[in-house]
Amino acid sequence: GLTKGGDLKSLLAKRQNTFKETSKMVLSSTPLNDGIICNYLEESTHRKYFVPCPHCGEYFTFELDHLRWKTIENSNVVCDAWMECPSCKGRINCEDKLTMCEKGEWRITNPKADPTYEGFELPTWYAPVGWTSWKEMAQEYVTACTCTDGTEDEKRTAFYNTLLGQRYIKGANSQNWRVFFEKGQSSTLR
Repeated sequence: GLTKGGDLKSLLAKRQNTFKETSKMVLSSTPLNDGIICNYLEESTHRKYFVPCPHCGEYFTFELDHLRWKTIENSNVVCDAWMECPSCKGRINCEDKLTMCEKGEWRITNPKADPTYEGFELPTWYAPVGWTSWKEMAQEYVTACTCTDGTEDEKRTAFYNTLLGQRYIKGANSQNWRVFFEKGQSSTLR
């Protein structure tokens, strides 16, 4: 593979020497717990896509901490899911992201980074309507959090890596999942 000759980023940079002035390096991947893409993102400007709340206009990013859902009584079946604005606590439906994303903007979240070392994080929350919905994401999260068959860490890892675009580190994230779970579960339908 590419990494047998040394650090991947260094190898790619050396191969661009001929066209130094016009070359661009793009590293893109779904993060894995032991993958290098998260390290590169953390060193970068780490831009996130901020969108305005349709109720109060305050800009924020879609995060697990803002997800809310309802389940059918006595079950772990999600029947509704939405985001809650961190400023005004207004309900934001998945369909609302269409107009919100049109007004969104990329903002640097790591101002100490070299400004020429750009990094972008875009989790599945921002997927176009009709792709993965917030209800589907909430269901996958609820399933991972309520699993008792011994695969809960694997399911949470898959959720964090593939849908949130983040590492799931047992011990660090695993302490937070219960807080997010309890905060997100709004109520049950009877």
